Amino acid sequence: MTTIRKAHSVRTTDYAFILWGDKFDEEVAIIFATELRHLGICVKIVGLAGLQATGAHGLVMMSDLTLGHALPLANKSICVVVPCGAAILRRREDDPRITEFFQAALANNAQFVVNHTDVIEQTSLKRWSTPATRFLIYTEGDDLIALARGMAVSLTV
Repeated sequence: MTTIRKAHSVRTTDYAFILWGDKFDEEVAIIFATELRHLGICVKIVGLAGLQATGAHGLVMMSDLTLGHALPLANKSICVVVPCGAAILRRREDDPRITEFFQAALANNAQFVVNHTDVIEQTSLKRWSTPATRFLIYTEGDDLIALARGMAVSLTV
C-alpha cells in the first residue's frame, strides 16, 4: 500500500504538515521535512502539545507551529506526515482539534503518510471514507529517504 499519488501542483499557499509530539519518530519527521523542503515545499512541523517535544529516541525537537496555529491552515495541506504508531496517536486524539485538522486536510485531498495500516484503522482517520491512495504507508525496513524524496517529487509535479 505504498502508492504515491499525483494530485497537486504545489503553490506558495500549500503546506506539508508533520505532526510532532512526545514519543513520535524523529527520524521520519526529519527525513520527510528535509526532503520536502529541499524541493521547495512549505513544511510546517506541528507541535500537538506545545512547541517542544521529545521523540522516541530522546531527540528534543522544536515545532514551527502549535496545533492551534496550524488548524486554520489545514485546509491548504497537500501532505500530512504522522510519524507515530496508532497507540500514541490515539492518546493525542483526546484533543478534538486533531480530528478537525484531519478533516480539513482530507477535504483538501492531502496525502497522509503513516507507518502502519493500524494508524488508519485504529484512529479517527478511519471515520472518513477515503481512497487508499490518500495514504502512503511506510514500514521499518523501508528506505525512508527514497520514499520521502519520491513523494516530494510527486507533490511538485
